[in-house]
Amino acid sequence: MNIERVSSLRVLGVIVNDQLSAADHVTNVLALCNSLLYALILRCHGIPDASLQNAYQATGIAKLTYCAPAWSGACSVADRVKLDSFIRRCK
Repeated sequence: MNIERVSSLRVLGVIVNDQLSAADHVTNVLALCNSLLYALILRCHGIPDASLQNAYQATGIAKLTYCAPAWSGACSVADRVKLDSFIRRCK
């Protein structure tokens, strides 16, 4: 029986790596949220600001906070800085 060894695994949408850090998950989530933010910026012509903020909260912030109590304890200081700077940029 061959068992494949992997360096990371996606469990219920959260990426867990072999060192039990959240670095891979944070990188992946920020990449997804950046693409959502870029799509909203392209569609912003003619849409009220309040509607754009609601749309981003429903999509981007939901992705950032999904299972946050489970993976936030494994975040390093650098990961927290990345997350905080992204949220500040979105405001």
